[in-house]
Amino acid sequence: MKKFSVIFPGYGLYNIEFLKSFLKKYHIVRKTFKKASDILNYNIYNNFFKKKNNFIFHNKNIYLLTFISSVAIYRVLEKEINIKPNIISGHSIGQYSALVCNKNILFEEAINIIKIRNKIMLEAVKNTRVLTLVVIGLNYNLIKKTCLLLSTKKKKYLFLLLTQKNK
Repeated sequence: MKKFSVIFPGYGLYNIEFLKSFLKKYHIVRKTFKKASDILNYNIYNNFFKKKNNFIFHNKNIYLLTFISSVAIYRVLEKEINIKPNIISGHSIGQYSALVCNKNILFEEAINIIKIRNKIMLEAVKNTRVLTLVVIGLNYNLIKKTCLLLSTKKKKYLFLLLTQKNK
């Protein structure tokens, strides 16, 4: 038998439509979200999937969504194809998914730890403006100019620079 590993993603790696399809198809995913909702004392499923334009809730609870989704999908793989990885690990919030799926901590314990972690993370950036960019397909000179503008606080020119055509 081939050896393989599972690496759980960190913050923000999820796709709502993908998750909806898993929720429709697999009882174990719905059961995982139900259990999380019971632990949290609110219906996380409704807040993420049924309420439209719930941007603030999503941002404040993205760690929980990433964790719960990862555990739920792993449980599907475990049940449907009897997955038995040799190594389970995770990046950032994915570490908690790895610990739960490897049966090192309980799902309930991880949810409570993530709630505390989430509060600390939100408090740490409460009065901070954060700019995150994903760079795909831009040439090196444009990326270098962008970094230089950001580092010298000339952010008003950033939008113009990023909208220039790639030459």
